[in-house]
Amino acid sequence: PGLLHRKIIHHNTSIDQEDRGGDADFGHGTHTAGSLACWDVEEYEAGARGDWNESSPGEGTAPSYAARLVIQDIVDGDWKPPELDRLLAEGGVNGAIIHSESWGDDVATYTERAGVLDRWSRENPWSVVLFAPGNNGGTVLEPANARNVLSVGAASGDDGVYYQSNKGPSQEGGEGVHLLSPGYSIISAKADGTSQTINGEFMTKTGTSMSTPMAASTLGLIEQMIRDGWLLGDETAVHPISIEGI
Repeated sequence: PGLLHRKIIHHNTSIDQEDRGGDADFGHGTHTAGSLACWDVEEYEAGARGDWNESSPGEGTAPSYAARLVIQDIVDGDWKPPELDRLLAEGGVNGAIIHSESWGDDVATYTERAGVLDRWSRENPWSVVLFAPGNNGGTVLEPANARNVLSVGAASGDDGVYYQSNKGPSQEGGEGVHLLSPGYSIISAKADGTSQTINGEFMTKTGTSMSTPMAASTLGLIEQMIRDGWLLGDETAVHPISIEGI
């Protein structure tokens, strides 16, 4: 663990140092990070040997399994996140283009923070921000109710929308939720309460906090397809699949 880890470009621990057992949201950040860029260690070793089955990846392997992360551990028990534009700027300075945000407040009105998010998106059109809309079954919460953000609802297998996933329209009449992504019983990395170990274990979580990084990781593949020439306007090029991924 640490800044020399192959996955981590930058780690902001200025507010909270790590997940701690007993916290109400214990393991939340570790789980979402795993959904963004995790590659099961056994799968990783199989890839190095050249016998990885890309059509059937192991459980806990993210779509953008070779992505790297800017990690911001931004809240503690007092729930006082820093200014959103500061967080987005920190990510951008460190090369982040896709921002996955699994947090927010229990307010459905359009807030100043949502306004900051809209201004950021207009000023940085090459970047995209995804936000979790909430899990109380009501209308989308802030700042996922911003107009220039992708709000990601949780899908539940063949049953459609997970019943606790917040839904559109927003209180101001916008779409509120823009897309659905798997968010029910998502298997991802498990925290063990200390930053000094690598436990190699998984855990299952449900909610829009899980669907948001799943969508962001998939969006990373789409970005790679555009950069590598798979998608060219209305045309689609055919390229061999590379095990390096994104």
